[in-house]
Amino acid sequence: MSKNNSIIGFIVGAAIGSIVTWTISKNEYEKRMDEEIQSMRRIDKKVDKATASENDICEEQEDEEVDEEALENAKKIIKEQKYGDTKMGQSNVKKNCSPHVITPEEFGELYDYEKVSLIYYADGVLTDEDDNIVDDVDGIVGIDSLNMFGQYEEDSVYVRNDERRCDYEILMDERKYHQVKRPKI
Repeated sequence: MSKNNSIIGFIVGAAIGSIVTWTISKNEYEKRMDEEIQSMRRIDKKVDKATASENDICEEQEDEEVDEEALENAKKIIKEQKYGDTKMGQSNVKKNCSPHVITPEEFGELYDYEKVSLIYYADGVLTDEDDNIVDDVDGIVGIDSLNMFGQYEEDSVYVRNDERRCDYEILMDERKYHQVKRPKI
């Protein structure tokens, strides 16, 4: 009977010890996580003062007071993480809201911009990868960008649309759209 009590006691003790350890660890990690989140929120508030919100991306920024240390830390993090070109801390910065041609190297360098591939056929039809015709060519990539093939590469043009937060890769297809169009099933 003593042997059974010892085994049961050991199992109960191990279970209780595991539960206590798990609870303490969970509470400690939640505390660390909350502290980290609060720290990031403080930095985010300071960075927000120095940058335009997404709704105001195309409007000029006003001169604002910014905590220089927080701004420098944010710039350092952005540079280390290679998040792209930033214009933080500059007043009266205005982004180009109309679609504009960019270099192939600039394509996809902004981490929060979606990358989209489009196809431009010889008969002037612009489609997405699923052969759906793009209706608002001027609003999405700009009509003028379709005349820029050969500026950087012979069969492709890269366009950034800051308003839509997209980088477009437009690939030239020398065939006509109706020759390639596949019947939908």
